[in-house]
Amino acid sequence: MSLLNSGGRLPPSKADLSLKKGKNSRLLARFKGFVRKERLFGPNSSILVAVSGGPDSVCLLHLLFILSRKWPLKLAAAHFDHRLRGAESQRDMNFVRMLCKENAISFYTSEADIKAEAKRMKKGIQETARRFRYAFLKDVAQREGFNLIATGHTCDDQAEEVLFRLLRGAGPSGLSGIRLKRNDGVIRPLLFCRKAEILEHLKKYGIPYVTDSSNKSLKYTRNRIRTLIPLIEKDINPSAVHAVYRASRLLAEENRAILEMAERSYDDCLMPELNFRVKGTGLSRKKLASLPRAVRKRILQRAMIETGVDADQIKFDHLEKCDEIAVSSQPSAFYSLPGGFVLAMVHNSLLFLHEIALKQVISRQDGNDSCVVAERPGRFVLPWGGEIRLEETSRFSKAKQKSGCFPRSLYISLKKTDFPFYVTQRKNGDRFKPYGWSESTRLKKFLINRSIPRIIRDCLPVIRKDHRIVAVGGVEISQDATVSSEHERCLLIEWTPEELTGLFASFKASS
Repeated sequence: MSLLNSGGRLPPSKADLSLKKGKNSRLLARFKGFVRKERLFGPNSSILVAVSGGPDSVCLLHLLFILSRKWPLKLAAAHFDHRLRGAESQRDMNFVRMLCKENAISFYTSEADIKAEAKRMKKGIQETARRFRYAFLKDVAQREGFNLIATGHTCDDQAEEVLFRLLRGAGPSGLSGIRLKRNDGVIRPLLFCRKAEILEHLKKYGIPYVTDSSNKSLKYTRNRIRTLIPLIEKDINPSAVHAVYRASRLLAEENRAILEMAERSYDDCLMPELNFRVKGTGLSRKKLASLPRAVRKRILQRAMIETGVDADQIKFDHLEKCDEIAVSSQPSAFYSLPGGFVLAMVHNSLLFLHEIALKQVISRQDGNDSCVVAERPGRFVLPWGGEIRLEETSRFSKAKQKSGCFPRSLYISLKKTDFPFYVTQRKNGDRFKPYGWSESTRLKKFLINRSIPRIIRDCLPVIRKDHRIVAVGGVEISQDATVSSEHERCLLIEWTPEELTGLFASFKASS
């Protein structure tokens, strides 16, 4: 660790730690203008400053300290030791403590073994560190009466964050980057400022700071992205950082507009009568379908979160699939969500609920010894719930065979296989050769990969011929039973999970 002051290296005990310098600085004038323009805070605000000891957070503390001599501000600093860098981490904390003591600034600190916590939580080091750090800041702010928490994120940090999220496939919300002001009171008053301006300011006024050696480690993705930005500025656009910053601000504005529209539409899409029957969140498909796709996805996301799905676990693919189901023309569908939650769609209703709640509305027999023998086409009531329709036809469509949400209509060849068929629940050890596959796989694994909820997997009708599975109702056919031509004699298979349909039937008209 190095402690810098006016271009020289000084030990903490000999450094000039006063923050009273620079009251007429150019950066301070720009800082005040930005704060006023964005309405981040005003006189009489109480601000807890997150101070790591690095140049950005020290500069922020310095600017707020000078401003507090003109505006009546309640100001304090907070430092969280992640215990990731041994003695260097301890020195950082001691430096911030000394800096605050020298300038009569209230100081709060805490620490945690982030490596151990990350292992316990099965999360990444950076994510765990961020969670613990912000939990500490919010705890201090609430306990000590601070209404704002200020962090030292800069324009450079914004560019790095947006590029990082872009490479991970983020949408408008993610590409909005670091929020200038969050609903929980966290503000970023230095987002307008480049890192180089901060270093120049600190050097000019002899303000000391510490450097974090881990910022140079290329094992962290963000650090690798940081090394790319100078190359982009040199070879592509000298103003690349500001360009990314402007783009993030525009996306943030448009994202807010979408969120506001989704908030206004959410209550109208709710079907509260469904929620009285089971613990979950019910939505009207008809009302959802009338909204723009971007708004629909925000409503679906909120419904998931309110049902109990962890917001951090909701990914792009989850929202895409749920939206596909919401606007599908099929009468019913099921889809697994993180944490054991399920999206169930029947008729004009969508219901987000946990698998445990789903068990309350799907009655089925325990055990899997029941068998229905289908010697000819017809409708067959399944002992474990629901019914299956088998219809002989020569009107086969490849497009229909390949499309549709679960559960969907299936076609198998009556040239390659024929009556009688045996319909059972799935059994332990079942293997299946799905359409388009060259080898068989475990049926359980196949259904999990298709995101079929566990409770639904136990209700599926498995159509068998001798010792082979020729189809799994609502899901897929066997490669060995594929229809070869559009005029071939074939069997249409349609599965209806009637018990779940009954849950929604009484609400069909209201949706």
